[in-house]
Amino acid sequence: MIDKLSQKNIWVNPSAESGGDGSLDFPYSKIQTALNEATAGSTIALFPGIYEENLTIRDLCGLPEAPITISALNQNGYEVVSHAEWYFYSVNDFVIKGITFKKTSGSAISMVGESHRNSIKDCAFDECGETSECVVFLGGSGGDCNVIENCKFSAPQNCKNHIAVMISQSVDLEDDATACSKNVSVRFCAFENCITAIVAGSGDDVSFMPSAHEICGNLFENCQNAIKLKTGAARICGNIFRSNQTAINHISGFENEIFENRFENCQNAVICGEDATISGNLFVDSSISAEGKSAENSLSVLICENTFVSSAKELANAVVCQENLPLFITKNIFYGCKIGENKNFSTKDNICNFAEKIDGFTFEKIEFENTNDGDFSTNSNYGCKTGAEKLTKIEKIPQVDILEMFQKHGRNCGCGENDCKHDIDARFAEKTLDERDLLVKSMFFENDTIEKDDFEAVSVGQQVLRPIGIDGELEDN
Repeated sequence: MIDKLSQKNIWVNPSAESGGDGSLDFPYSKIQTALNEATAGSTIALFPGIYEENLTIRDLCGLPEAPITISALNQNGYEVVSHAEWYFYSVNDFVIKGITFKKTSGSAISMVGESHRNSIKDCAFDECGETSECVVFLGGSGGDCNVIENCKFSAPQNCKNHIAVMISQSVDLEDDATACSKNVSVRFCAFENCITAIVAGSGDDVSFMPSAHEICGNLFENCQNAIKLKTGAARICGNIFRSNQTAINHISGFENEIFENRFENCQNAVICGEDATISGNLFVDSSISAEGKSAENSLSVLICENTFVSSAKELANAVVCQENLPLFITKNIFYGCKIGENKNFSTKDNICNFAEKIDGFTFEKIEFENTNDGDFSTNSNYGCKTGAEKLTKIEKIPQVDILEMFQKHGRNCGCGENDCKHDIDARFAEKTLDERDLLVKSMFFENDTIEKDDFEAVSVGQQVLRPIGIDGELEDN
């Protein structure tokens, strides 16, 4: 909801007559006119209606504590629909909120260049990107801490090649190999019937570079490819993958983590390249296929503390490994399934429910808590113990009071001791903060005596999230 009385609002109504002044009673008819007046802290408030206006926003920046926001007037009621393409170049601290993008020909939103701390949240993307084959594009040399949150994506009809979210490294190795996009977070979104939901990383030539991208708490259903991963140091956790042909295709990249996810009826739950950790996941009628380079040059894949469940009448292969990729498989539960025959893996302390003797397995009677409710918890010391065994839906994003967070962690704003609480109240009264984020970081403080190491990470459900955007959100600690 937008505070209609705020002096920071610039109002836009596509049905308004020309000559408006951007006030509530006399709004502009064009978003671009409002953007021309926007400064840090401005909210461009959009009345319900259809917006056909293509936008190009270049070098326009808010502040971490005062972002520039483009928002629907009432996200819970009226509909603001854009049929246009919005292009952002080198923008910082922008929020796009509560807007439905419908049947755009090209990309609905593109953010390139050195764009930092931008958020796309509470938006819907319905059959967008038919000609560009990409709905939301995040890339650029040096883009950092951008967030896509609580959005819904559906693909155009009869589309053969389509990507909902493309996170490009966008770096010229000959110029600056360090200036790649990083710390992109896609979280609490829903992807349905997508050809490819997310591509993280733009090519094998830069897959060695750590991006620290994060894909957490999302729902992927009936997608041909949920995630294609071609980057390093990415974290994929707390997601639900249902009935996807391929849930995660780990094409290239090092030190990637796939943990605490739930896979159901995925033909290929994970197609895994080298140097990855797969832990704390639940696999129901879904399998891992491990692929890689020659054994001499490959780094091993660690598969540990997962629960594999198969409803097949015969023992299914839960893990299929090519002979050229080393695996280390330990402390997993295999119920009605087993590891495919291969000599290039090491197994230790795995348990199964079948009496047939297989190297690396120990027989144990396994009883799940309540499979009718999708609960695959057990009393065993093996297998998934992270919450993924009970993760049947993505919960709504919880909210906490921001002032309470300040007081809880004993922070101040760098002002005098007597003025600190008043200053917090004035700046953040009635604001809320997403509980899933980490702690409030330096963008809310001016006290140089606070060191980076003073900030602690806090768990959120089964996740510990790292990068974060703006609009009351938290940055990487």
